[in-house]
Amino acid sequence: MFKNLQAEIVRKGMNYMEFASAINMNYRTFRTKLSGKTEFCLDEMKAIKEEIGNDYTLEYLFEQSEQ
Repeated sequence: MFKNLQAEIVRKGMNYMEFASAINMNYRTFRTKLSGKTEFCLDEMKAIKEEIGNDYTLEYLFEQSEQ
């Protein structure tokens, strides 16, 4: 689980479907990756960081936490 990423998506005022669309990713794929079942590739992480805003580091956004 990426709690920081989830929080920043909410702060941005978007739901997961809107966010997935904004980064050109299939919604189901995004949810699978967000849950930690599969990994984000570096290009996807960069697109997410760009959409969230460059105020945050990749380390912050993709810090993994237990559910």
